[in-house]
Amino acid sequence: MHNLRSTFSNIDHFVGRSIKDTLRSAMITKHALGRKKTFDDGVHLDAAMNWLRRSIEANKGAGSSHSFIIARGWRPAYPETTGYILKTFLRFAELRDAEQNVNIARRLAEWLIAVQLPNGGIPGLDLGRTEGPNVFNTGMVLLGWNAIYLQTSDKKYLGPAQAAGDFLLTCLDDNGCFVHHTSYGLTHAYNVRAAWSLLELGRITKNDHYIKGAESNLQWTLLQKTRNGFFRNNIFMPGGRALTHSIGYVLSGLVEFHLLTGKGEPLEAALTTVQQLYAIYTKRGRIVAELGENFEALSSHICIVGYCQIAIVLLQIFKITNDSRYRDLAIALIDDAKSTQEFGSVNAPWFGAIPGSFPIYGRYARLQYPNWATKFFADALLLKIKMNLT
Repeated sequence: MHNLRSTFSNIDHFVGRSIKDTLRSAMITKHALGRKKTFDDGVHLDAAMNWLRRSIEANKGAGSSHSFIIARGWRPAYPETTGYILKTFLRFAELRDAEQNVNIARRLAEWLIAVQLPNGGIPGLDLGRTEGPNVFNTGMVLLGWNAIYLQTSDKKYLGPAQAAGDFLLTCLDDNGCFVHHTSYGLTHAYNVRAAWSLLELGRITKNDHYIKGAESNLQWTLLQKTRNGFFRNNIFMPGGRALTHSIGYVLSGLVEFHLLTGKGEPLEAALTTVQQLYAIYTKRGRIVAELGENFEALSSHICIVGYCQIAIVLLQIFKITNDSRYRDLAIALIDDAKSTQEFGSVNAPWFGAIPGSFPIYGRYARLQYPNWATKFFADALLLKIKMNLT
C-alpha cells in the first residue's frame, strides 16, 4: 500500500510539487462513474482530510465551512456538520499525527460550545443564516462532544453534552417521536441518528433518562419501516423525496443502536433496506439519489454523500455478519466516490473535495462541495483501512 505518511500529509507539503510526480507512484485504476483516475486509498484520504482542514481555515478556525460553492466561494461555518467532522479528526488521529488532529477536534468542540443556545440546543443552518435550535443539528454536535469527552476525559465537554441531551428529551413526544424543533416542522425518521447520540450520552453518564428517550425514538423509527425496508417520514423538506442521504442517516442510527445495545431488531431492519440497495446496484450499477417507496428511481443524478454513508453501514454490517456481499458493495460504492474526488491544481479550493451530486449539477447540493460529503468519504476510507480491506 502507498505510504500514508508521505502522501498529502498537509497542504504545505505538496504545494509547489508536480501533482503528476506525487501521483505517479500511486496504484492507479480507472472507474466509470466519475471517469477520473483513482489512486490508493491513502492518497484519497489525505486529500480529503486536507480539504476538511481548508474548510476550517476558511473560517479562521471557527468551525468548518458548510460548503464551497462554484462561482460563490466558501459559505460560513456550519455547526451541525462541524459536530460530526470533529469525530473524523479523532479517527484520523488513530492513524497518524495524533496530537495535531486531536487538537483540531478540541478547537472545533470548543467553538461549538460557544454557539450552543441557552436551552442546550444547536442552531440550524450555517452561521449568518441561523434559526432556532434544531433536533438533528443538536444530535450531530452531541456525537462530537461525546467523542471528544471519551477521547480526552475533559469534563468541560460533558456539561454542554448533558445540556444538549436535556434539550433533546424535551423534543420527544409520548410516542418517542421528535416533534419539537424539527426541520420544517416535520417528523423525520432520520432523527434516529440524533437518538443514537442520546443513547451514547446515557451510557457515558449512566443516565437512564437519556437511554429511555433514545430507545423510545428507536421504537418509533422502526414503526416507520414498511415491509420492503422503505422508511416513511424520511424527507428533508416538504414536497421532497427520500434520498440515499436520508436513508443513510437512518441506517447508521439503526446499526449504531445494535452495536451499542446488541439488540437484533434495529440490525434486522437495516438489513431489509440494505438488501434492497444491494439488488438495485447489482441490477443497475448505480443507486440514484431519489427513491420511491418501492425503491423505484425518481432521479437520474447520484448523491455521493449517500454512497459514502451507505458504504460505511455496509462495512459495519460485513463486520457483524461476515457476508462478503456487503463488503463488495461497500468497496464498489467507495470506488465510485473516489472517482468523483477533485484533483488537478493543488491550490484550487476544491482540491480533495467530494461533490454533493454526480454530476455536480445534480439536484442535491447543486454545484457544491458540502463539507459532509468529504467527511463521510473520509470516514468510509478510514473504516476500510482499519478493516485491512485496502
